[in-house]
Parts: sequence; structure tokens; C-alpha cells
Amino acid sequence: MVPPLTAASTWFPDREPSRTDKFLWIPIGFMFVIQLIEPSSGWLLPWMAVGAVLSALATGPIAKTPFGQRISSWAEGIGAEGRLILIITVVIGIVVAFITTPSLVYPGQSIGTGMLLWHLVLVPVWIVHSNRTE
Repeated sequence: MVPPLTAASTWFPDREPSRTDKFLWIPIGFMFVIQLIEPSSGWLLPWMAVGAVLSALATGPIAKTPFGQRISSWAEGIGAEGRLILIITVVIGIVVAFITTPSLVYPGQSIGTGMLLWHLVLVPVWIVHSNRTE
């Protein structure tokens, strides 16, 4: 059962932030800043909000459902190599979609920027939350 959306524990993974979670904040922050200062990026605020909300739901309430737990177990089961292959496949699919349908570039880039924004918000708040609950 998923905890209520008003509970802080709903929005954070059921573990402490790992070193990787903390380390990834640096390159993700760098990529986010580049996206914001690049004048040709064409990011759109509504699509950025969509990316942030989708990421928030995926890392929080959806991850705590039975479906989310099955996906997590499956991802653990395929190992690091399998996850790397999955990521490369998804990236190739996104690149092909952007090349064949140029109208997807700006919304897609904005959704990606919103996902980066969620990670930049999540990690520091998660660290503070996990330190308070100890």
C-alpha cells in the first residue's frame, strides 16, 4: 500500500542516499545549468514542469506501488550490464525520435531538463530528511 501523498516518506526512496546519488548531483547540476544558459536550447516551462512531476511521481509514489516494486526487482535482476544496455537502447530510441520528428526536440529537451531539476531538488532534501529520521 502506498503511503498518503502528504507523508514525506512517500516522495523518497526507502533507503539512504548512496554515494552515487550524491555524486550524480554534480554532473546533473552542471548539465542543468548548461541547459538554462544555452540560448538555443529552446526549453519550455510547461514541458519542464511535466518532466519534474513525472520524475517526482516515478521516484516517489509510483515506486512504492506493487508495479513499481516489480520494475525495481526486474532492474536489479538484469544487473548493471543489463541496465546499461537498457539505457543505451532508450537513448538511441530518443535520438532516432528527435531525428525523425524534429518537432519533438524542444518539448523532449524541456522534459529532460525538468527531470534534471527534480534530481537537483530531491537529493539535498532527501539527505536532510534521512538525517532527521535517524
